[in-house]
Amino acid sequence: MATILTVDDDREIRCVLKRGLSSLGHKVIQAKNGLTVLRRLKASSRTQHIPVIMLSGLDQPELKDQASYDYAEHYLMKTVSMRTINDTVLMVLNRVSQLPGPFLPT
Repeated sequence: MATILTVDDDREIRCVLKRGLSSLGHKVIQAKNGLTVLRRLKASSRTQHIPVIMLSGLDQPELKDQASYDYAEHYLMKTVSMRTINDTVLMVLNRVSQLPGPFLPT
């Protein structure tokens, strides 16, 4: 499957995501602050090609706009099922794998 970085300020949510995604065959890495990580990923030529799916509990249009501005490929609202998360991961990986460039699924 894929290597996935899960980012959430709530440790319990990070653990739930890790368990769920790992059970689906993904390798999971964890971090705390989503927008900071997103900006750092997209600022580096070494990592800017990595696709990002933003999962947030905040239903704020400005956050969604900021995530899109910072190059998140997809935005999901909490609460969402692991099936929806996995389907979104697979959709984004499929779309990105068809693009020319340095992206290589792991």
